Order: sequence, then structure tokens, then C-alpha cells
Amino acid sequence: MHLSFITYLKCPVTGEPLRLSKIDEQRGDFVVSGELSSTAACYPIIRGIPRFVKSEAYTSSFGIQWNRWPRLQFDSENLGRPMQGHTRNMFMRILGFDPKELKGQTILDLGCGPGRLSMWQSMPAHA
Repeated sequence: MHLSFITYLKCPVTGEPLRLSKIDEQRGDFVVSGELSSTAACYPIIRGIPRFVKSEAYTSSFGIQWNRWPRLQFDSENLGRPMQGHTRNMFMRILGFDPKELKGQTILDLGCGPGRLSMWQSMPAHA
């Protein structure tokens, strides 16, 4: 995790900014292992990735889906099919605004799967 990312991170429990509470291994501005914390919780940094979910919950929850349907959730894979536009529509429904409003904004996608919610921004409007 690059040290500059810390300004973008918030505790999933409290919403407060996270602080880097421990560094076990660092290479320049990159934290390889350590810990982020808030007043409510601590989150390990493992192989450069902050972990907000216990590893056993993470793999059992998503591993099967990602292995069985690795590309199904991408809008580009569903052009002309019944699921066309599903991910884009879901994004708009969850956030309540059109993704085009993000143009020029900083988006941090950390451990959120294969990146399907950021992929469609480079696709044609009809997708």
C-alpha cells in the first residue's frame, strides 16, 4: 500500500479516517506489511493490501463466484445479451448518481474484486 493512499481510507465500522498504526515491512513509500487502525478496529496490511475482511470470510464468499463466472459480471461481455448494462445500472442504483459525474475524480478501488464497476467507464454509451 502506497503511503499516499492513507488519506483516502476510512474505517468500515466507524467511518473515521484510518491511521497507520504499525509498519512491519516498508520499501520506500510502500508498506508491505503492517496495520491500519481506528478507535474501533484494526486492519492488517498483508503483501501491500489492506484487509478489511477476515480471510476465511473473503474466500468462501467470493472465490466460488469468481472462479465459476469470471467475466459474466462485466458489461462488455454482455453486449446484445439479457444482462447488457446490468453492472452500470446497479452502480447507478446503489450510488444514486450517474457514473459520468465521476469524471476527473479520484477513485480508489481496493480489493473489490475484478473491477467491474470501473471497467464500463471506458465503454461506449450504448453498453
